[in-house]
Amino acid sequence: MKIHSFFKVALSVGFCLLSSFSQAETESLTSIPRDLGLPVVVNTSINFLEVKSINENEGNFDAIVDTRLIWVDQRLAYNKALAPRGFIDYRDDEATKRLSEIWRPFAYYKNRIGDPISEVKDLRIYPDGTVNYLRRIEAKFASDFDLTSFPYDQQQLAVHLISRTEPSNRVVFVYTDKDLSFSNSSKTSKIDGWDVGNVSLERSVEEGLRGTKYPELTASLKITRQPFGATSTIIVPLFCCLLIPLLVVWLNTLNSEEHEGFGMSNTEIACFPMTGIFAVVALQFTVNGSYSSLGQSDNLVMRLFALNYVMLGFSFFVSVLLYRFYVLKRLFGRFVQDEFFVYLCWAAPALCFGVAWAIIAIA
Repeated sequence: MKIHSFFKVALSVGFCLLSSFSQAETESLTSIPRDLGLPVVVNTSINFLEVKSINENEGNFDAIVDTRLIWVDQRLAYNKALAPRGFIDYRDDEATKRLSEIWRPFAYYKNRIGDPISEVKDLRIYPDGTVNYLRRIEAKFASDFDLTSFPYDQQQLAVHLISRTEPSNRVVFVYTDKDLSFSNSSKTSKIDGWDVGNVSLERSVEEGLRGTKYPELTASLKITRQPFGATSTIIVPLFCCLLIPLLVVWLNTLNSEEHEGFGMSNTEIACFPMTGIFAVVALQFTVNGSYSSLGQSDNLVMRLFALNYVMLGFSFFVSVLLYRFYVLKRLFGRFVQDEFFVYLCWAAPALCFGVAWAIIAIA
């Protein structure tokens, strides 16, 4: 009886020791690998597989993004004979389970909006302990759009990968030419209304509390707007609207026998500035409805609208002072009035369209 109790105690102690050993092994694998020293170098590459939509008014875009992280954990090394393909592969749920058992950099996109729409995981562990983790997600990302040069602008669709679990003295994101090549290997080739450029990578750190710095890597996809649609629907109508206030000068003539030296009276001319106001206001209402973000910043389109309003104010000034009250004739005589009118006929359009082209050139 005593021998039987002894074996029961020994067996219980054995199971406890085995359980403790397994738990210690698991905990050791989930701790940061120190065999190669700190910080752990994580080769990082990010590829924009597809950009599904861009919403400038809300400041975001919807994209499918591949994130590849490669690091070395020698504790995971094994015999090559166990992997005929050269690596052990885990997909989706299996990858999630295996990742929970080992250490990995807890990196996420800090400008991601909400949860991913879809997610695919692939994990490969090589005999020397190299870990290749590929994650594909479809999600919405926040982005800043600089519309100063709209519609002749270039934008950067950026995603910001950061690790706030391990600071930069323990984990660092790096990239090589191979990582940059992967980031441009199968990037999206077409976005409606945009020409697609290359993906660039940039390392940085984010400042935390007490001087802690967290590693960050930004991938930016360069895109160039195709300007033809916006030019024909916004820029060309704005240039046409500039002609309306100039009609106040162009349609009148010098005539010494009528209207104090002019061929048309103020009553006949005043309708053009009023028409111009309605036309410009209607166009601005349409533009703000389609591109609400344009009205919240200083840009080419808003400057052209401002020029239109200035020219409309100029046309009212000419109509009232020159055609209604004949101010120049009363103050300086008929000759000065005639010469000033001739000067306005060429100077006003030259100055107006010169400023308009300068606005476009500066943008």
